[in-house]
Amino acid sequence: MAVTESRGRFGRAVPITAVPPGSSPVPSTYLLGVSCRPSGLCLAVGGGRNSAGHSVAMYMTRSAGRWRATFLAPPRGATSGQRQLSVLYSVSCPGWSHCGAVGYYHDRLGVTRAEATAAR
Repeated sequence: MAVTESRGRFGRAVPITAVPPGSSPVPSTYLLGVSCRPSGLCLAVGGGRNSAGHSVAMYMTRSAGRWRATFLAPPRGATSGQRQLSVLYSVSCPGWSHCGAVGYYHDRLGVTRAEATAAR
């Protein structure tokens, strides 16, 4: 869900129903961080289950009041199959045109590795 704040007051919570293409038949998504640019564009990060049932990092963008969701492509060397796991935990959009997000993934040996991504 999403909530907006104006002049110290929070508005009514609204559900975010965007689901990334390639989601599981019973979509399961979660958001862990959000940042909005001064222009009003917002970026939220988290994860979800893909059609194979694996946990994959995900991000959502909001523009003109509408959310769109996309799975993040796994980093080179990430595990696949039943052990696939990646998630984005935090995002920051400090300026008008750039955002960065961080999280982690499991590599082919099952070792947890940091991941970072940037968007314009």
